[in-house]
Amino acid sequence: MRSGWGVLLGLLLGACTDGAQSQLATAADDWLQGVSMEQPADMQVAKREEGFLWLSNGDARRQRNICIYSYKGSQLDPKEMVAKRDSVMQRHLKGATDSMYVMTVRQTVSYSVLTIGGRRKLKLSGLWQMEGDAMGGPFVSYAVADTVRGRIVVAEGLLYAPGKRKDLLLKRLEAITRTINTN
Repeated sequence: MRSGWGVLLGLLLGACTDGAQSQLATAADDWLQGVSMEQPADMQVAKREEGFLWLSNGDARRQRNICIYSYKGSQLDPKEMVAKRDSVMQRHLKGATDSMYVMTVRQTVSYSVLTIGGRRKLKLSGLWQMEGDAMGGPFVSYAVADTVRGRIVVAEGLLYAPGKRKDLLLKRLEAITRTINTN
């Protein structure tokens, strides 16, 4: 019999491609080689650039987004991860103008180091906001060290659902992002 978390994880991941971790890389994504994660069936690629992948369900009322990126490093450090997060989000997740971008509400960030499937992962959670705009919401991130390639790989779930209940939507994003792994 599966534990309560195991059952919940199974239900939350039920809408993923095939229930198995999938390789994210294509021939054009060398930086994603060796990275695997559950892929939600209802999310499409919104942006794909060197070093950055953004998946979104495109629902304006309950928008769920997953961003995957990496940066050079070998230690799971929460302060460094927040700084890298803000740098990556400012470069890749813009609003209507270049002066509008996603940033971390730093005073809301909490972190923990977990062992999942035998791998140490750093979990960050908190709130994000759009600089120069009224958008914002909760986020959850998981990072894993890829010691073979000398990098930290991050999967972030960002939720935008104004006026809607967010707890189950955020748990689904967390269930997906926590599956990030490196081979």
